[in-house]
Amino acid sequence: MYSGSVNMTSLWEYSLAPSGEGYRVTLSDVTDIETGTFHSPIFRVMMVLGGGMKKGLDIQLDMVASTLGTEAHGP
Repeated sequence: MYSGSVNMTSLWEYSLAPSGEGYRVTLSDVTDIETGTFHSPIFRVMMVLGGGMKKGLDIQLDMVASTLGTEAHGP
């Protein structure tokens, strides 16, 4: 993912593992919000306090679960 306003990169990794009669899908990310503009520190604070990355991961897992016709469950 790339943002033109804030120098930010995010790498998301999906993994699949057998679980009972099905599979467990997990999603993790590493996000780097670089310095460079006055937006960066403000954006960092907003992402941490607002839980932005976790919300993004939850949305992605919900979309995967919907596609598979199942329900997403938290850890």
